[in-house]
Amino acid sequence: MTLTNHNPDQRGETGPRFKKAGETVVFSVALGLTVPSLLLLWRSGFLYEQLSDWRTPVMYLELILAAVLLILADRCISGRRARAVTEALIVCGFLWAHRIFLPLFVTGMYFAGLAVIGETVLLPLRKREGISLPGDVQRASHDFLTGCAVMMVFLCFLSGIHVGGIGTARKAAAFLILLAFLVLQLFRVSGQLPLPYTAE
Repeated sequence: MTLTNHNPDQRGETGPRFKKAGETVVFSVALGLTVPSLLLLWRSGFLYEQLSDWRTPVMYLELILAAVLLILADRCISGRRARAVTEALIVCGFLWAHRIFLPLFVTGMYFAGLAVIGETVLLPLRKREGISLPGDVQRASHDFLTGCAVMMVFLCFLSGIHVGGIGTARKAAAFLILLAFLVLQLFRVSGQLPLPYTAE
């Protein structure tokens, strides 16, 4: 039986090549879908009033400028942390200029709170079963979906006892997130929160 030896240097060289090819394909597909849609909707589509407004081309130019800045930051900045900070500042500046930074920030904090709830609920199962997830993305998705399920069940319970309402739902969400965060910190401080979760 013949064994094929793979040179790690060759794999390292092909990685950036595949990445560039993937970026080119994604950009080409996005451009191929956007331009015909724009041309079809510009004159006779149901978005004629919005597309004929002078602010729409300005918005497109701003999006193109933001995309160019992100591409330049990705290409020109070598350090991973410096590149991430620069790209985050570009995105935050764009969102702040369009007055959507604060809503997205609050939404992101709420999603993070749901993930904390899921992390706390799954903690006993992970400690008992010794579940070790292959990556942070899958673990975060488990936490987020579990937190959403807990929140939905809790809100349905409040609605069932006729304690519903937007204000009550917001207070209940804040209470659950704070409680889950405190429980998580309690386990962490007590040394009963191994990371990652693996069976001993």
